[in-house]
Amino acid sequence: MTDQDLAFVLSRKKEAMEKRGVQPVLERTMNLNGESLLCLGDTTALNSKGIFDLEPIAWICRSPGGLEIHMQATEPDLGQAWDIVSRIRKQS
Repeated sequence: MTDQDLAFVLSRKKEAMEKRGVQPVLERTMNLNGESLLCLGDTTALNSKGIFDLEPIAWICRSPGGLEIHMQATEPDLGQAWDIVSRIRKQS
């Protein structure tokens, strides 16, 4: 799968999320040692009654090479979560 193929698949997933009422759909792209990791985030699926610092965000991330990551974290923990994800390396 190419970066463009994955972007197309995730754009369709984003459209489906928006039709389900997810607003906004969060997006993030990371570079993992030369491979793109494209992510979509959903704050509505795990509603904690609007408490901002406890509001969990569910992320689904995919790369063209087949890596798929699902994670849930609150806003204060996301920095650490993204740091962990950024250290992922493909081994030969």
